[in-house]
Amino acid sequence: RQALNEPEITLNIGMRSGDTPSAERARLVRRPPDILITTPESLFLMLTSKARTTLQGVTTVIVDEVHAVAGSKRGS
Repeated sequence: RQALNEPEITLNIGMRSGDTPSAERARLVRRPPDILITTPESLFLMLTSKARTTLQGVTTVIVDEVHAVAGSKRGS
């Protein structure tokens, strides 16, 4: 990138699961990440709470354990 005189890209990555401490969950609401790694259950909780509005700027969501909600392994 330096050779091309292009600016550095910085991405903020956040993780949210059932084990995420409340302080970290609050930080994710205050400063939403560019990339969010979460579980289906945590994504559901975020979508049905005040955290929903913080997802507006998130460009990528990686859902771990999607097999837990997929109809079949083929569907995942």
